[in-house]
Amino acid sequence: MPTASHANPSHRLSTKASFSSSPLAASTAPIHRLAASIQDYLHFPDPHPLYVVAAALVANYAVGRPVWLMLIGPSSCGKSELLNSLLSLPRIVEGGAVTGVGALLSGSRKKERTAESTGGLLRDIGDRGALVIKEFTSILSLPHETLRGVLAAFREIYDGRWTRPAGTDGGATLHWEGKMGFLTGCTEAIDHHAAMTAHMGERFLQYRYVTSDGWTETYKALSIANGETLSAQLQQLVLSFAENLGLDWDNPPELPELDSHDKQRLIAFAQFAAHGRSSVTRDSYTKEIIQASVGEYPMRLALVMGQLLSALRYIGVHETDSWQIICKCSFDSFPGNRRLAMLALLKGADSTVDIAEHIRVSQATAKRALEELKIYQLVDRPTPSTWAVSPWARTRLKEALNGTGQSSRTLARVS
Repeated sequence: MPTASHANPSHRLSTKASFSSSPLAASTAPIHRLAASIQDYLHFPDPHPLYVVAAALVANYAVGRPVWLMLIGPSSCGKSELLNSLLSLPRIVEGGAVTGVGALLSGSRKKERTAESTGGLLRDIGDRGALVIKEFTSILSLPHETLRGVLAAFREIYDGRWTRPAGTDGGATLHWEGKMGFLTGCTEAIDHHAAMTAHMGERFLQYRYVTSDGWTETYKALSIANGETLSAQLQQLVLSFAENLGLDWDNPPELPELDSHDKQRLIAFAQFAAHGRSSVTRDSYTKEIIQASVGEYPMRLALVMGQLLSALRYIGVHETDSWQIICKCSFDSFPGNRRLAMLALLKGADSTVDIAEHIRVSQATAKRALEELKIYQLVDRPTPSTWAVSPWARTRLKEALNGTGQSSRTLARVS
């Protein structure tokens, strides 16, 4: 739980973090220079959010599956600043108010189009590029059927093709084909829509911000002399980073290949995450489980995690930290209460009462999360009131963390 003590601000801000001696990235790596520069503008004790955003960017430039990344955290935690820093790059298009599928491909009649009309966000992106939506929460607030339509369109766009019957100009059909990366931010409101996104086929890899009381971040923000120029300065830093790497949509970078050991670990992480985020349908009144799917297969997740891992290596992130990020994305892709319940079990809690207290929800809510984990083999129930991590889940985690010698440290970084 975040602390509220501000007794010793000098201790909090005693030294500026020095990335020049940090083991998190090689001092000569492009990502190191970017992290060292950004800390002049933002409180930056943990560069992992920057690493995952930069790697997702590079992964989308490269040949391979698109990497759709969702940063999850409370308002003002810094996710918007990181996403905004990408907007000076070519073919990175900001999606503002996406109020329906027409924002993606416009079906306006010819006589209604203005000189500024582009035909929608996909036309702006072209056949290779990326979409950035700084606040996905606004999409989640759309009316139910409109939201389902937008999510269904995103699902097809992820796979590289989307055709939309426009119903205008004599029944015109709009078509897009290409590769679109997608980076977005959201609050934990996304967890309230987990059932819908799982049923429709989740495409995002999620990364959740580690919580703090926000004191030091706010102090740093108040210390910036000219906040109006912050966005432009951060964008210039990211633009220089991309130029130094030679990133070009028309000349994709060649990412490092994965070896057999990498693939085995990625499959284990993907199996774990796929089971953790698979859909469960509950009765809207009784909350009883009425349907569970066979579970998501791990292939898509493994491919995306592999693309992200290769990109982390490409930009120079230390191997230990690269795998910590993959591990965190695996856990963070669980819906919120399932994730917290799983972490509580791994930390030794075993009763419904203890787990509910640990994750700060009612016993009924904790029990529902645990029941859903049990359906997908992640949790066992030795007695009616106690729970345990299943042998299947422990085996997957052992395979995923095999050979690192970093099990405790890696899992500690998840929470």
